Amino acid sequence: MTRDPTSAKPLRAVILGAGFGGLEAARALARAPCAVTLVDRHNHHLFQPPLYQAATAAPG
Repeated sequence: MTRDPTSAKPLRAVILGAGFGGLEAARALARAPCAVTLVDRHNHHLFQPPLYQAATAAPG
């Protein structure tokens, strides 16, 4: 990210969706000099492994 040094407003990023992609984007932007806001319709993240893997304990 490049920024005009004379600009007074801080950089901001809004990420819509907190799935795997949104969470990874938030992690990557956490190291950048900007404020990150992550928005999702749920207040939790749910991972559901495929049923056959859970039933047989087979690795993914």
